Amino acid sequence: MAASVKESFECPRCYGKGSSVADARKQCDENMKYEDCKWIGNKDLICATEIYSDQYESTVERSCEKKEYYDSRELECFNSRDEKCGMAMCNTTRCKAVVNMPVERCSSCDSDTSLEDCDANAVMEECWRPSQARCYVGKVTSRKNPDQYLYRRGCATEELYQRLTSVCGDEANKCQVGFCRESDCLASLGN
Repeated sequence: MAASVKESFECPRCYGKGSSVADARKQCDENMKYEDCKWIGNKDLICATEIYSDQYESTVERSCEKKEYYDSRELECFNSRDEKCGMAMCNTTRCKAVVNMPVERCSSCDSDTSLEDCDANAVMEECWRPSQARCYVGKVTSRKNPDQYLYRRGCATEELYQRLTSVCGDEANKCQVGFCRESDCLASLGN
């Protein structure tokens, strides 16, 4: 619900750019000032935070918005295919909306020998939809050789998470999987 304002309604205002969401958020927060939102009216006001990220840079913006405008931007953000996007809002004066984008990147590797070998060759992978992502680790029986396991780490969308937990739950003797929900976290098997 948005605020109807009789007195002043203020929101944080800032813009930050960086090579990661964390860097952009830090730059934005370091330059943050509060602004009176009366310039956009006095009904249905919210404080918004928008985050966009692609392979080149990330941006974070905090501002006053009308709830109707925020709703249209949120739909645009949700449907975005070219960049990672997250939005949040709050409706009390001076509130700071926090975008829940915990997983920006995960360790990524494959190995047919051991998890240790996988980790030794791991690289950091940018996750496509951070707001829906988890880092995962999997240990599955090889189709070619049932006595051998394959190991993998990477980003998992909600769909992949559901599929892996279902399959590994049904065939625990052939499959183990683990997840974590923070950027740069290292998932453990069985979590």
